[in-house]
Amino acid sequence: MALDNRSLESLEESDLQRLIQNEVPEGRTIEYKGELHLEEPRQRKEFLADVSSFANAGGGHLLIGIKAMNGTPRELTPMSIENIDGEKLRLENLIRDGVEPRISGIGIKAIGPNPPNVVLVIRIPRSWSAPHMVTHGGTSKFYSRNSAGKFPMDTSEIRTAFTASQGLGERIRILHRDRIHLIVNEQTPSPVEDGAKVILHLVPLTVFDPDHQVDLSQVRRLTSQLGPLVGEVTDRRFNFDGFLTARTRDSGASKPSYVQVFRNGMIEVVDGWVLSRGRAIPSTSFEGYLIKGVARYLEVAQQLAVQPPLNMMLSLTNVRGHQMEVDHRRINWEESHAIDRDYLYVPEILVESFDMDPSLLLRPAFDSIWNAAGYPRSMNYDSDGWIPGRQQT
Repeated sequence: MALDNRSLESLEESDLQRLIQNEVPEGRTIEYKGELHLEEPRQRKEFLADVSSFANAGGGHLLIGIKAMNGTPRELTPMSIENIDGEKLRLENLIRDGVEPRISGIGIKAIGPNPPNVVLVIRIPRSWSAPHMVTHGGTSKFYSRNSAGKFPMDTSEIRTAFTASQGLGERIRILHRDRIHLIVNEQTPSPVEDGAKVILHLVPLTVFDPDHQVDLSQVRRLTSQLGPLVGEVTDRRFNFDGFLTARTRDSGASKPSYVQVFRNGMIEVVDGWVLSRGRAIPSTSFEGYLIKGVARYLEVAQQLAVQPPLNMMLSLTNVRGHQMEVDHRRINWEESHAIDRDYLYVPEILVESFDMDPSLLLRPAFDSIWNAAGYPRSMNYDSDGWIPGRQQT
């Protein structure tokens, strides 16, 4: 029984009890500790070695409060933690300050029927920026994992890890460009007509790992959150790639759109409506639809137990000659220009956790698109965040 096919938030004591009942052993993706002591430097280094070893391998879980014998879990031994939020913060700060580079996407949950007696579940994702080095107390060591548990990496293993990390980023970029090519050439799971399009990809770092597949049986219940950027779902079905929701022309929609959830956890959103008003980008509604859409799609990813971080990529196609449509009573800018190219590939954004504010996540992407239209930044933001969002509340 694995834990990585469940969202961290949904884990319960019964999941931990099943690990014991099924005698799930320690190994590459799981490790048990009966208790946690961090008073001495060597104890802190050992904890950081455990955490970084998961990040440098394929990710996994460190379970604190489960006693094991010879690597096999035997019983729950909950720890008494009076201030659970404070303990989480202490561990997060230790990991942040004691490992280089910083590990993104770590989640911590306290599970127990009688708080403050709890088991701590620490979920460590596979890292985008591996290998990570333990630096606490002046040490400089790298660790990874195999079926026998963690081990110190030698020089050749460290070199291989650096190469693999760089290669993963390039493979994801190639995957993204390949998907854009298919969309532009109308090889899509649901028809989308010619014209300007908004294309959004959410790509987990485990996209090429065959062991990380989403449970498609859970997708149907999430249909309401998997709607297009604009409008209602009129077609929903399983397909060869995974699960598809669409807004089709048959429903009377002037511009079809779709959302595809792939078996590997990637989500692809293609919208043909938002940019359908001639050669104008309706700045406020364009950003608003994306902010709300990203919030929904990230919630779906979380429900499907996709592990952060994720790479978010926003692209606009067939937008040469488009201009940013603004309210000139609020925005006075004389240097507005038409976009000078067909495709805008916005620099990718790393989604480190599911509780990040979509409006803040998307701000650099919006700035880039406004730059392409002659503006210094998105004029819908100020130092307090997204202006229209505050006006609506």
